[in-house]
Amino acid sequence: MGRKAKTSAPRICAHCGIPLARKRFGARLEDFGAFLRRTHCSSACGSSRVVVKITAHYARARKHRKKNCERCGTAEKVQAHHRNEVVTDDRPENIATLCGSCHMKWHWSVGKRSITRRGRTECG
Repeated sequence: MGRKAKTSAPRICAHCGIPLARKRFGARLEDFGAFLRRTHCSSACGSSRVVVKITAHYARARKHRKKNCERCGTAEKVQAHHRNEVVTDDRPENIATLCGSCHMKWHWSVGKRSITRRGRTECG
């Protein structure tokens, strides 16, 4: 005769919001301590970053994207770039249209320029 399963307060997945339940491994239930430590319903939810909220901002930024790159003028692989590097700032004046190459060069040059020789960031 088996033991009675322990119960706890209802728990929900931190990513998708569905109720968590103890997993079954054959005839055995998941260890109760492991269940209490778990915050996601599956490894897919656990390995996914919190991209859902940020993805909406990228979609809004793409609406303000122009047809050509503002630096080189190409129309291939244009991307929306946030000028102030704040992803949640979707104002049209904050969105620049850059091709993939110019976008990469911009981030590379800003990253290199903002670090001084001693490893501290420059002011201004």
